[in-house]
Amino acid sequence: MATGSLYDRDALERMTSGFRVAVLVTLTRDGMLRSRPMLPPEIESDGSLVFVTRRDDPKVEDIGTTGSVNVSWVDQHTDDYVSVSGRAECVENPMRIASLWTPELQRWFPRGPSDERLTLLRVEVDRIEMWDDASGRMVVMGHDGVAADLDSEEHERRLYESRARHQHVDPSEYHLGAVDEPPD
Repeated sequence: MATGSLYDRDALERMTSGFRVAVLVTLTRDGMLRSRPMLPPEIESDGSLVFVTRRDDPKVEDIGTTGSVNVSWVDQHTDDYVSVSGRAECVENPMRIASLWTPELQRWFPRGPSDERLTLLRVEVDRIEMWDDASGRMVVMGHDGVAADLDSEEHERRLYESRARHQHVDPSEYHLGAVDEPPD
């Protein structure tokens, strides 16, 4: 897996600081999306996200399927939203697990940092979307490091274009304002 994400690591850290929970979404072997709450990840110097988990957890098997994951945070008081898409892998590094150890991790993993079942789940970031509710703006940062500041209409247009490419349909069949329905 390549390293060295180009997005604004500091902006991601500012936007996610203070969140007590992140949601990790994986794709199961049978094609279902699975979400689970996680302690917030560490943001590494290379821009990757790192979680501590158990090697025998179902999410590890899910990651072996495609590696594609999403990590998201929502602030229920401000409605700020951060979504990170990327590729995940398990990394064996007991020394790094020990350096990341916190009382919150101890609660989830009572055998402590020396538990041989523990592994690191590393997510290389491909895309970040940050919604700032106060300004009504979506900031999208891709793998190329280019950030686009989008108002909600522009974001919706790009969302439909992305869906259209994924579903192989003509984006002109959709109009702004319709969530998942083509125009009458």
